[in-house]
Amino acid sequence: MCEMLDKVEARGVEKGMAKGEDMVIALLRKLAPGSEDYNKALNASAEERRELYKKYGIA
Repeated sequence: MCEMLDKVEARGVEKGMAKGEDMVIALLRKLAPGSEDYNKALNASAEERRELYKKYGIA
């Protein structure tokens, strides 16, 4: 039973990571390379990225 729960949890983590990756890629595609927001996105904290996602309609 524990092994099954571990597998289910691992799949959830993988899906969450994939969603996060998709969001970062979507954000970078909306930004012009070298722009202030592009550079901010590359070096942003999680909170700063959330703000950029909202600003560009990703989240």
